[in-house]
Amino acid sequence: LMVKDELAGFYCMKGDYESAVEVYKDILKLDKSDNQGIRYKILPLFVLIDKYKEAEELINTYDGDMSALLLYSIALYHYKVGNEIGAASVLKQAFKANKYVPKYLLGIIEIPITLPNIYSHGSEEEAEVYMEYAIIAWMKIKGAMYWMVDEYYKYASKNNIELPFSKQRMKKILMNNFERINNLE
Repeated sequence: LMVKDELAGFYCMKGDYESAVEVYKDILKLDKSDNQGIRYKILPLFVLIDKYKEAEELINTYDGDMSALLLYSIALYHYKVGNEIGAASVLKQAFKANKYVPKYLLGIIEIPITLPNIYSHGSEEEAEVYMEYAIIAWMKIKGAMYWMVDEYYKYASKNNIELPFSKQRMKKILMNNFERINNLE
């Protein structure tokens, strides 16, 4: 199963998300209890490649899982399918589950080169792991990062969280980063 997980990771690095999903689905068939946490890796890919039925089935299968690794991807799913109320509601739960994820997503905190082997719920290490699993989906889904800025800045304002940039400045930084990425491709 670990070799299959590595294979799926290689497919992701090549941008072959369809093949990665097929390998992850095989792993989930073999490991019904999902001891490897494949659900956290496959859900953002389902959302990215528009496999909404599979995403819904996965969300329903792990309905009691309130981990940040799942909540942020569920919020992204609701955002992508146009369920604004559901997306905002789940995202608020996600913010409470792990306050570091939006800071990593938006580049306020830099993602380390070496990712942790273990993490605890709500920790920076959990946020770093989430970046590995889902940052590509967040970056490639049109408007998702700008939506995150809007929602996180609202949340930060209501909860007295100090941020290093204004919302407008953060959006400008994102725009510049997206332009640089597009120029590299």
